[in-house]
Amino acid sequence: MATMVDVDRYYHLDGLMLKIKRQLRQPEGYPFDLSALERLLQDAIEGRFEEAALEQPTAPTITGYKLAIDRTRTWAEWQQATGIAARQWNDNITELHFPITVGEGDEQVEVVTIHFDRVMTTAEVRRYREEHGLEPVEFVHQMAMAEAHPELQTQFPLLNFDSAWVDGDGHWHVLVLDEHIGRGLDLCLDYIGNRWSHDCRFLALAPPGWTPPEGVEVIYHQAVAA
Repeated sequence: MATMVDVDRYYHLDGLMLKIKRQLRQPEGYPFDLSALERLLQDAIEGRFEEAALEQPTAPTITGYKLAIDRTRTWAEWQQATGIAARQWNDNITELHFPITVGEGDEQVEVVTIHFDRVMTTAEVRRYREEHGLEPVEFVHQMAMAEAHPELQTQFPLLNFDSAWVDGDGHWHVLVLDEHIGRGLDLCLDYIGNRWSHDCRFLALAPPGWTPPEGVEVIYHQAVAA
């Protein structure tokens, strides 16, 4: 029996296929078993789906980045600082939809990325952050990550659930730092209702004195944003 594909599901599946294409185009080669990928794709094309074994959750990998946030910067200055060409920003990522508050001086913060290495829902990621004392990030924290560590988004998507915009149809969208094949680094929007793939990294703010969850060792990146 055929299943009608709604818009949200279509774009989610299309995004997963683009991620596979990006892996295939890596200069250093495909990082996994290429023959296994071919078999799995052919099975999917022919509808040979086996019931997937339940994934056994493991402790996520958390990486910390110490950043200096220049609170005097305007929205336009943050956009320029990311190094991402204006044409690579989604047209709906504007100061109106994602406002900031201009303040005074620099603020030292610790932004962390959380990598679960399995498919996650938005609710699951938010629940993990709340249970372990991690706080929401701001638009400027994500921009500071793009400025200080542009290499990250060439390796995996960096998601910010805390800066969101709702369109005219009532769909919520979140900010994603990523790399678009053939166009380079970009800042795009994705539906907040999606299930997020294994390679996604989720941004959070570690408050002063934050203690990692038991069994989780935080890997600290030494570079500091200017």
